[in-house]
Amino acid sequence: AGTIAGSTGTFTGDVDIADKIVHTGDTDTAIRFSAADTISIETGGITRATVSGNNIDFPDAGTLRFGASNDLQIYHGTGGASNIIHSNTSQPLIINSSGAGTIRFDTDSTERLRINSDGRVLIGDDTPENTIGLNARVQTFGTDASTSGVAIRRGSNDAQAAFLVMSKSRNASVGSRTIVNNGDEIGNIFF
Repeated sequence: AGTIAGSTGTFTGDVDIADKIVHTGDTDTAIRFSAADTISIETGGITRATVSGNNIDFPDAGTLRFGASNDLQIYHGTGGASNIIHSNTSQPLIINSSGAGTIRFDTDSTERLRINSDGRVLIGDDTPENTIGLNARVQTFGTDASTSGVAIRRGSNDAQAAFLVMSKSRNASVGSRTIVNNGDEIGNIFF
């Protein structure tokens, strides 16, 4: 058992709590200690978060917010829709897989897109393909016309079409432009 020293409510030693710590004057706000090493945080008589083992669980329609302006939010809706919202327009949202890791995007428990450790974007396959001596930065693989096709569409109330642009610069720096030489190849399409 513990002791309370002075009027500030400072505890020394262990304190035995049968069920929960209740906020003075607000019996609907509490930290509850349950069976199986579970701690629950309650406000308004409703459990808002649960700590159990190595997990922190939030109920449906809950939002985990970061930053003084809540500019990073992870939200899970009542119907199951989930969002990661980054609203700080002056800073980037960085998703980082350090080392030789891979970033995967899955739907319906199936991998749909992968960014591997070389920075290659792979759709439909988890291994890059070296085709005609070219290990391309963006690769897609499929077994029929729909899964192996790439569509470029434009929707505008004018006579303009969609564009497929190939260009070349003699400057090797990203974002720089240097005029090409006579005889330089500007683009290639291989069949």
